[in-house]
Amino acid sequence: MNHQAYVDALVSGLETLIKDSLIKRLVSIAPIFASGPLGYIASYLAGKIAHFLAKQSELRTFFLYTDVRSNIQGRAFLDAAIENRDAQLSKDPDRKKNAEKLLIDKFRTFAKF
Repeated sequence: MNHQAYVDALVSGLETLIKDSLIKRLVSIAPIFASGPLGYIASYLAGKIAHFLAKQSELRTFFLYTDVRSNIQGRAFLDAAIENRDAQLSKDPDRKKNAEKLLIDKFRTFAKF
């Protein structure tokens, strides 16, 4: 895997984490956004915001210039990010859900390091 593909996988994982956090926070404030047409709109907008933040943030610069592959937690997070990107491209909702959970777990472990 080249460095750009590695960065793209990390940014994709970051987008998933941001989107999930935004949706959970919005639903905790206003449960009406949990499902239905408003849920769909909220999910779409959260995805757009997450994409913007991941692409435009200084975290992207961090990922471009920092190689997290140097430790076990970093490699595990990278593997989870790659699996999450692949799962998001698939149409299997169970695979997407499992990949997101794994990504969150590996990110927590990596962030604690």
